[in-house]
Amino acid sequence: MSDRKSKETYTHGYKSAVRNQQRRTAEDQGAFFIRHLRPGMKILDCGCGPGTITVGLADVVDPGQVVGIDTGQEAIDLANKLIGERKNLKFQTGSVYELPFPDNHFDGVLIHKVLEHVAEPETAMMEVARVLKPGGVVGARSTDQGALNIVPWSEAINDIFDNLQDRWEKNGGNPFFGRLQQSVMRKSGLERLETSHRVETANPDEWRRAFENIWNGDYEEWLSRGFLTEDQVSDPAQMTKVKSDLKAFAADPDCSFVTSVDYETTGWKP
Repeated sequence: MSDRKSKETYTHGYKSAVRNQQRRTAEDQGAFFIRHLRPGMKILDCGCGPGTITVGLADVVDPGQVVGIDTGQEAIDLANKLIGERKNLKFQTGSVYELPFPDNHFDGVLIHKVLEHVAEPETAMMEVARVLKPGGVVGARSTDQGALNIVPWSEAINDIFDNLQDRWEKNGGNPFFGRLQQSVMRKSGLERLETSHRVETANPDEWRRAFENIWNGDYEEWLSRGFLTEDQVSDPAQMTKVKSDLKAFAADPDCSFVTSVDYETTGWKP
């Protein structure tokens, strides 16, 4: 195992991230991939999280079979609760580096918000291509944090995302991976590559509610997700400034910020 791979950790933390992921749907997050699917296709959702996207894929390709895999057992446990009456869907734990499937097995693979968190995205994409049938389609969606745009300017929010990006890199990932995604897919042997972009804009009301935790002195989730550092939290003067800056930002009726651009790339195996 490489040194970078041994340090690999999911930066957003499974507990808090899974709550956010439960709001995702195939129609919203996977539209760029769904348009290439047909009933009867066999699909893999690689990094399925709590399964809210995967169930949508299963409905699109029914009676085709869909498998969702994730490294986190907590996410798989939540995903299993969504199966309901569906006969064409199952979830299991697994690693993108060692997919437990034979060569040329799936008609399509979705890998959503995974490659930016792994230390060796080229290795992961080669493994995805291995399990894809000739003529099969891969849909990859990855974040690029290089588009942060804060209005009005907030030093605290800028620092929060600097902290996140620093933690992300220390955990073995790349917060700016999105711009590299098409190249990585090409190197894995995929062809006919198509890339689109989607801007992720923060909901001001949701972030105002999130800021309340900081104002009330509850830093646990912000620390666990990498938005704050232990040095900041242990320094009352720093936290007083952070709270003041966030309150000023939240009080502005026109406040907004773009958090990232997501790169959506599809490619086909020759």
